[in-house]
Amino acid sequence: MEGPRPPPASQARREPPDGADGPPEETADRRFGDLDLEVRRWPVPLWPHLYWEVLTGPGGSVLQEHLVRAPGSPVPRATPGRLLVWEHTLDDVVGLRGARSVDPGVVIRWEVHLPGDVRTRFVWGLLQAVDRP
Repeated sequence: MEGPRPPPASQARREPPDGADGPPEETADRRFGDLDLEVRRWPVPLWPHLYWEVLTGPGGSVLQEHLVRAPGSPVPRATPGRLLVWEHTLDDVVGLRGARSVDPGVVIRWEVHLPGDVRTRFVWGLLQAVDRP
């Protein structure tokens, strides 16, 4: 007898993590090349300056999900010399001059290398560590 099966990867997460309940606060359609995508965002009570964002493609397949900056956030703009762990997001840092994204091969993790051999690590899009030489 087989036990319960996990949902297919395409349905892995269409809802926010614990703590951000109910329907999304924001929903938008986004065109990326010839794909029509849907973006859903939920506020995250633990971090009021962040939203949980789920990007889905045709057929509802989840393409990306992570924490993103909320409009009007009080968190100061990221600079190479001032990166706030547990506050800045991947989008905040990847846009810095000289930033280079590095895929560490794990879906929920990401790295961004900055000039001066500064290395940043993210989980679910939230900055976890900054390593300086």
